Amino acid sequence: QAIIDYLLAGLDSSSAGNKISFTTNEVFVSNDANQVVEIGYYKLVDSTDVPINTGNYMVLFEKRDGKYVVIRDMSASDMPLQ
Repeated sequence: QAIIDYLLAGLDSSSAGNKISFTTNEVFVSNDANQVVEIGYYKLVDSTDVPINTGNYMVLFEKRDGKYVVIRDMSASDMPLQ
């Protein structure tokens, strides 16, 4: 429940106007093409383009019924703790 509460707190009205962007740095496809790992960088800015959070991410996709779905999604902020 603590994780859900933390994520919901980021969705309140104070986040209106925030923008997130992703830059893919690497993509690794398994030999059978059933799994794909994407590694990249993310940046979250407020409505005046001031960075709120930046960092790296990694996503694991798996092919199910002919479509890739996210199995794991991890991120690590590179901003200092406040």
